[in-house]
Amino acid sequence: RGDYISVRGKAASQELMQVAESALRGLTFVAFSRYLGHVDGQIMVFFIFAVAAAEAAVGLALVVAYFKLQETIQVDEMRILKG
Repeated sequence: RGDYISVRGKAASQELMQVAESALRGLTFVAFSRYLGHVDGQIMVFFIFAVAAAEAAVGLALVVAYFKLQETIQVDEMRILKG
């Protein structure tokens, strides 16, 4: 059980690092597009953030649908999502 929790924690920390990295890339795109006088980088960041928001919305929708089905959000009881 302890190993399972540490694996979940490691996956969550990797996800947070990826989010921070994408935010840093977004700031870099905006900074260089501002420096060069083009809006291409800003448009790219807009689409990146739109896709990230859609991904978060799908994840939240899955949790809400699971809660409506099982009336619990206990992570250990989420066996229905396994393939």
